[in-house]
Amino acid sequence: MSDTSILKKRVFSYDIIRIIAVLAVIMIHSSVGFVTSNPQSTNFIFGNIFDGMSRIGVPLFVMISGALMLDENKTVTIKIMLKYALRIFILLCIWSLLYAFVYQIINPIINNASISMDKFWNAFVYGHYHLWYLYMLIGLYLITPILKTFVKKSNEKIILYFITLAVIIQFTIPLCNLLINQITGTTNLLQNFFSKFQLGFVGQYTAYYLLGWYITNINIKKKHRNLLYALGVVGLLITILGPQLLINDTNKIYNNFYSDTSINVMCYSVGVFAFFFYSLSNKKYKRNSSFIMTLSNLTFGVYLIHPYILYLLGKFINTGNALTQVPLNWITATIISFIIVFLMSKIPLLKKLVRF
Repeated sequence: MSDTSILKKRVFSYDIIRIIAVLAVIMIHSSVGFVTSNPQSTNFIFGNIFDGMSRIGVPLFVMISGALMLDENKTVTIKIMLKYALRIFILLCIWSLLYAFVYQIINPIINNASISMDKFWNAFVYGHYHLWYLYMLIGLYLITPILKTFVKKSNEKIILYFITLAVIIQFTIPLCNLLINQITGTTNLLQNFFSKFQLGFVGQYTAYYLLGWYITNINIKKKHRNLLYALGVVGLLITILGPQLLINDTNKIYNNFYSDTSINVMCYSVGVFAFFFYSLSNKKYKRNSSFIMTLSNLTFGVYLIHPYILYLLGKFINTGNALTQVPLNWITATIISFIIVFLMSKIPLLKKLVRF
């Protein structure tokens, strides 16, 4: 297939969203250390701003996956999805082994510390902190053949009903529960009540998966799109201001606002996804846009490798000031990660480690 044919078949907006998603993930991991600092400090304030504005990373990735995998024109069978899931599982095992070996074997040797094989095997089985995404992605791939049986334009109302249930049960209730706890002092009263309905099937990342399909396949009216954008702005403000206003030394609740399954992050993520999809979906690839395609192709590998780059940078860059260190770490880690993955993608054996 010629380069021109490849460009014509690709969706420009997906590539842009994929790049934004990986940049957001790197920003989260660049700023998280400052979020856990003293909540009254300026480091927390700036760390919270950087972290909060980056919480769209994984939701964007999942919505792109849903848009692609649930496409009615894409042939999806149990055999195909099991093959996809197996490929991800193999990559998960390899990268878990690499991270476990570096952190639990190599680092102790360098630091003249004792080696614990128990810690090594635990690190291998549970994976490095960012590899949870691969576990979750395997789960989504395994249920994709089931979702494909009803994810069709003719079933728009059913899919919207599914998404609505998810928004209420899995995304809205936790934040409402948090606010009730803050006001009344009760513990998880609302969430415990709704958990009795056992509606876990309609929630969390399955909802993002379906939202990706819905936004890209159902022609949303302009006034409704504008509402999504407005809700996105509100979601961003809540994600940043919520922790700043409610956190204190003994009640570090920022994770409630940062969670992918909080209504504010969902609104923010959906608003960003819809904005870039509708703004860029009609743009055609030009030859100079192949640079965007190249960056997009590298994002999976960048996601896998960037935490160790940040770890190494932390040994050399430590200004102690979130306002300067977070952007510096983010920019440096991003550039180095993309360069390393690009070079790896040119080596046949290593290419398999950073491409899916």
